[in-house]
Amino acid sequence: TVGEGEEVEALDLFIEATTPVVLNGSAHVTQADIEVDNGVVYVIDKVLELPTIATLIAANPEFSNLETALLQQGLEITLSNTDGTMQDPFTLFAPTDGGFQALVNLNPMDGLTTLQDILDLTNLTDILLYHLVGNDRIRSGDISNGVVINPLTAGTFSIDTTSGILITDAQMTEANIIATNVTAVNGVIHTID
Repeated sequence: TVGEGEEVEALDLFIEATTPVVLNGSAHVTQADIEVDNGVVYVIDKVLELPTIATLIAANPEFSNLETALLQQGLEITLSNTDGTMQDPFTLFAPTDGGFQALVNLNPMDGLTTLQDILDLTNLTDILLYHLVGNDRIRSGDISNGVVINPLTAGTFSIDTTSGILITDAQMTEANIIATNVTAVNGVIHTID
């Protein structure tokens, strides 16, 4: 959008191409394609709020498992914060629903056979915080080969950029960053598989 965050980066808007079209998970297009002299107008049924990381995660159906986990652990409140009191701005390395399934499929002997098994983990908050960096908006242009990321919980992970953008965690598990720089008012999201 032409709206900008503190870092003068354009804020993103999630558009769900359903009938009717939905913006950021809450505003519905009630009239579309109204042509005017200087562009096109879409009438929506509410004012759009500046999107937080929590807003953009909730709006995107590819993050339904992540949204469920964040809500369960009470972390959506943290990812909605915009006043700098909860270590925002953030960088979130956000696993898709396919990423959650990849975790289930990773090791048949680890006891994780369903999404519910993941949600029942006693250390789920730490796992989610391992995907989150505080007090920093790490954009893809800030990521270089071999950089080590220090998330909000114990441990680190490294990033390899020799062929795409590959994360290797402390357990030597690899994840690809498949989308970068989704920009919210309180941080940036990178999608991982």
